[in-house]
Amino acid sequence: MNTTYKVIASDPSNGLFTGQTVKPYYEDGIEMIITGSQMGVDHHIMKNGQYFKDHFAEGETEK
Repeated sequence: MNTTYKVIASDPSNGLFTGQTVKPYYEDGIEMIITGSQMGVDHHIMKNGQYFKDHFAEGETEK
């Protein structure tokens, strides 16, 4: 999948700001991984978790 997500709630400690678009470098049906706010730190997000629901809205999917 090559889906982009719109950040709907900021989380500055993880480098996420409302209105930002993020594109995971890894994604499957269970989780997505985005680059974290610090070098060498990745942010693993479970797609069925509350954090995902609170912070992301699905955007476009590339084919």
